[in-house]
Amino acid sequence: MPRRGGTLDHNIRYLLVAQLSFAVSVAWFVNSKTQDTVPHDWNATAWSNFSVQVHQEFHVSSNNNLYRVLLLLTLHMMHLYCYLPMLHVTKILYGYWLGFWTGCLLCVAWELLLLLVFLQFIREYAGAGVQPYVTLLREKGVLFFQLTLIVVSSLPLQTKTLLVALSNITNKEYLLSNVGPTVVMSLETVACGAVLVQHHGPNADSGMLYGLVAFSLILPTLSSMLVSTQALFMVLQHPPSQAFTTASHVEAPEHTAHCMHSIPEDDAWP
Repeated sequence: MPRRGGTLDHNIRYLLVAQLSFAVSVAWFVNSKTQDTVPHDWNATAWSNFSVQVHQEFHVSSNNNLYRVLLLLTLHMMHLYCYLPMLHVTKILYGYWLGFWTGCLLCVAWELLLLLVFLQFIREYAGAGVQPYVTLLREKGVLFFQLTLIVVSSLPLQTKTLLVALSNITNKEYLLSNVGPTVVMSLETVACGAVLVQHHGPNADSGMLYGLVAFSLILPTLSSMLVSTQALFMVLQHPPSQAFTTASHVEAPEHTAHCMHSIPEDDAWP
């Protein structure tokens, strides 16, 4: 009979590969279909035309803010729950259509609410191999910082929240680590939309605009690289069998088989 720790860790690897592969595939497909529609620079005229196209495509009147808000909320939800890429475009439209302050408040509040709802449906798998790593981070006092790096990264939400399911990190801890990054990243992206709508010429050559965009692109990329490097280091330092043995407090190898057989079947990975 296979060891539960090894089976669980193998299933985690397969799940990670499946999630990331699906996210990359969806991103490639959507980008290929919208590359001629979504603006790739800060040409104010191009964004104005894009806004008109969105209104026409979804049959939304530019004078009806309620329908525009419903469209933004729906797209935002699809970005988080359905792997839809280009969240920054939707956040730019928050500022473009609703203005800076209204767009920011609605964007941040809705994203945190979506995250809170998502966390309620996470199934926990106690005793997974990542728990010793989380315990080490707690002891060093850097768990909140590490969670913030994960939040800022460009990984999909389903992958980011795996750490909650596979360790004793609480929903409250994860949600609190999201507040700061969500506010900052939303503020700077919504601000881009608010700046764009005020430019009537072909180019919105604002130093602040380019600075905000550079920040929004570089920070998630660097964070993703750092998180990936740390994850690899964790695997090398705590292989699945060793991590599970540590989490289960197994003192001798000859006790492992007995411990594995004593675990109820309904606690296994589905």
